[in-house]
Amino acid sequence: MTKQQLPQEPKSLKKWQDLPRNQPSKAAMPPVAGGLKWAWGLSIVMIVLVLLVFLLQGRLIP
Repeated sequence: MTKQQLPQEPKSLKKWQDLPRNQPSKAAMPPVAGGLKWAWGLSIVMIVLVLLVFLLQGRLIP
């Protein structure tokens, strides 16, 4: 399938150029990594898993 270049529509192009070009607000941006609640929760789970590995080291596999 070839990509055919379509002619620009002047009316649509004018509407597109007239749109406001503002920076998005912080409220409009998605939180990184799901937000602070997820980051804290995952950090605590990782710490518990690391502690369990250190405590059970040598007991599970002799």
